[in-house]
Amino acid sequence: MTSEVPGEVPRAGRNVALRAAELLRAECGVTDGAVLHLRNQVPIAGGMAGGAADAAAALVALDRL
Repeated sequence: MTSEVPGEVPRAGRNVALRAAELLRAECGVTDGAVLHLRNQVPIAGGMAGGAADAAAALVALDRL
């Protein structure tokens, strides 16, 4: 996962976009992976639902993939 978001992007179990992607992969039985790149300006831990928006965008993009 790469990002243009200022600050340190949470990794592993703390990142809801990655968790959503892993749950989708497990639920669908997919064994391949993908690279996620966050591109937004919502401050990390700013309380503006940036993580939820990232997770939703990841699910939409992975579904299309």
